[in-house]
Amino acid sequence: MAQREGSVYLYLFIVAMMLFVLVTVGFVMKVQDYDDAVIKRNRAQQAQADGVVANKELANELRAVKSLIVGKNLVDSYDDTEDMERNLRTGQLKTVLTAINKANTDLNRKPLPEFTNLL
Repeated sequence: MAQREGSVYLYLFIVAMMLFVLVTVGFVMKVQDYDDAVIKRNRAQQAQADGVVANKELANELRAVKSLIVGKNLVDSYDDTEDMERNLRTGQLKTVLTAINKANTDLNRKPLPEFTNLL
């Protein structure tokens, strides 16, 4: 009888040790995942900081170009949105005209005069 009680306690000890090992392995894996997440977060923050610095540099270059165009005193009052919209529309029209010309070439047709004078 006493031998049976000893073996039961031995089995309970073995089960407890296995649970302890499993919990320890789980804990180590979670800590490793946490460390990986921290590393990824730090990389993302560094990339974001680099983007902010690059954006500031580009803004300074844009300001320098504007000051070259209109003068240093008039940079703040210079509004170039109309020029940008015009350039954007011209670029879109060129894209459309290229697509129309490509379609006409694929169909072996001559381009219509309205499309050649689109711009």
